[in-house]
Amino acid sequence: MYLINKIFKRKVYEICIGGIRYEFLNRVNIFLEHSITAIYVETMYMLEKYKEVGLDKVYYMPNFKKIYRNAIPEKNTSELKICTFSRIDENKGIDTAVQIMKKLENRDDISLDIIGPVKEEYEVIFEEIIGHSGKNVKYCGSVKRDDINDYLGKYDVLLFPTRWKAEGFPGIFLDAFENGIIVLATDLPAFQNVIINDKNGRLFPVNGIEEYARYILELADNTEKRRKMKNTAFEYSKKYDSKHVLMHLVDDIFG
Repeated sequence: MYLINKIFKRKVYEICIGGIRYEFLNRVNIFLEHSITAIYVETMYMLEKYKEVGLDKVYYMPNFKKIYRNAIPEKNTSELKICTFSRIDENKGIDTAVQIMKKLENRDDISLDIIGPVKEEYEVIFEEIIGHSGKNVKYCGSVKRDDINDYLGKYDVLLFPTRWKAEGFPGIFLDAFENGIIVLATDLPAFQNVIINDKNGRLFPVNGIEEYARYILELADNTEKRRKMKNTAFEYSKKYDSKHVLMHLVDDIFG
């Protein structure tokens, strides 16, 4: 891309996803990045890291999607329904999610559905985890991308106890917000300007099983807090609507 820019005098725009690209910026990378017309990163943490190495044509452009819902889907039960929604492997903390639910297994009104494709090399371990998970946890298989919005409407909480440090701005957070779902996730730098504690979710230490469990109990028992947080999560979805987020990029290219 550097050579194309030099030879053909084209404007080159870089959109960088994920949360640790800055770790791979050496002297050569940084030199080449200076030739890029504009760089867009999806987290404020990445923006800060890029600025620290002297790259100044860097802009924050969070993950985005077309928001279709005008209101939170109505639920027919007071049960606190929780889901995990990701690929299932050793990095996504599915084992942590199950351990959290074991702390809550005496509560018949709290349940967890695990959703997503299982990584082949993790299948045996996952089967063992599910086999010892208890009555309040079940695996629901995978859901097609086009069906996610309709499927998520029945849940209150998205559990995302990832251990993968390269997380950026997961698209499932946007799907959750659009459906008025509270996001409980690992306290990673990339998440800290997306998940606002006690507003649209809460961040927890890696493997913070006790902390997760206590907060879930609070949401289950305090229906007013749950209602407010679900409404706030839905309001947050609007700021990530593609028609707002892409404005800067469109202005830069065509303005």
